[in-house]
Amino acid sequence: MRTDDFVALLANRVALVRPHATSRRLATALLLGLSCSMLLVAAVPPIESAPATRMAWPDSWVRFALVCMLGAAGYRVVHRLARPGARVGLAWWSLVLPGAALGFAALGGWMHAASDGIRLWPAFVDDWQLCALGLLLASLPVLAAELLALRGLAPTRPAMSGAVAGILAGALGIAAHGLGCPELVPAVVAAWDVVCILVSMGLGMLLGAWLLRW
Repeated sequence: MRTDDFVALLANRVALVRPHATSRRLATALLLGLSCSMLLVAAVPPIESAPATRMAWPDSWVRFALVCMLGAAGYRVVHRLARPGARVGLAWWSLVLPGAALGFAALGGWMHAASDGIRLWPAFVDDWQLCALGLLLASLPVLAAELLALRGLAPTRPAMSGAVAGILAGALGIAAHGLGCPELVPAVVAAWDVVCILVSMGLGMLLGAWLLRW
């Protein structure tokens, strides 16, 4: 087939794309994934009554606000990465700032505890099954839904798109998990939040490099 004929064939078979198709696809996947995460969290019985008490703590609401900001920024960056030629630009900063704030909160809590002679490592290790696995499992439905949505779009940077989808999934997994972690030390909870987001980001990067290739 000649080049001109091939170009004409492609031009004649172009289907009309509905307005805001990318937004609808990603938002639908996000809602489905988040719903599955919340059902998964609800299916697990609470460990103790302490998480309900933690709702009155300012640290818990700061944590919730930071992960929601991180999730919103992740959605914004993923939306741009899903469209070829779209510039991310300053949207990267909206992703970096809340993530850095969450990391510094964890680091500051650990340094403050160390200066007071408090050892947080035993509590961090003891809660890996309750906190870490719970946070990660709550993130997986969102990650799976976003990667499936991205497969139907046109991301030109598969690994980066998958990594940002992992950050989005990690943040919303923490929000869905809410106050379910039985750990009462805010610094330990913040550290597990950071670990969860990093693991989800790495998993998204690996899966994205494989699933999102053209």
